[in-house]
Amino acid sequence: MRLRGFQTFGPTLFDLLMEESLIQVYIPEQNKVFKTDLGEGTKKQGSGLTPLSLMKGILQVGIDQSEELSLSQNPQGDIVLNHLKEGRLVKKTEIDSRSLFIKRETLLGAGEQAYLITTYAEYKRVGGQWWPFRIELHQPMGGQFMSFEFQSVRTNGPIESDIFKLDVPPGVITVYQ
Repeated sequence: MRLRGFQTFGPTLFDLLMEESLIQVYIPEQNKVFKTDLGEGTKKQGSGLTPLSLMKGILQVGIDQSEELSLSQNPQGDIVLNHLKEGRLVKKTEIDSRSLFIKRETLLGAGEQAYLITTYAEYKRVGGQWWPFRIELHQPMGGQFMSFEFQSVRTNGPIESDIFKLDVPPGVITVYQ
């Protein structure tokens, strides 16, 4: 899987690359590549990747050193992962307590006002993995709303090998977690 995040008409925020159990995230602003291999612990235990181990691995990768994480629970019983930076809540990730699927991510600005809410729904199993077939983006301040509905997801199809080459500029620090 390859996922790149960009600011609108701006620079790359991150470049996430996941090949089998290895996750790499290049964050240009920090001039670092964060790497973690989820397979290391599971090989020793003799079990495969679970949604929880995958979620834990992705959470370990690329989290700003000044960011603190705490867990809570919402009234519906979902797990809420609170991201704090300098003591201020900047993001909330709501995770279904039964399936461990991410249901919603909320980015918070000044005064803990939500400026972007991303909702994931209609998960379906494809090629042994669960995928959200509906993703909704809502910007409460501007009143904008976008909905993406996927008809199908193809996994493990042929891909050119150079797609899994993470190109970073010279001098970037690699952090193994």
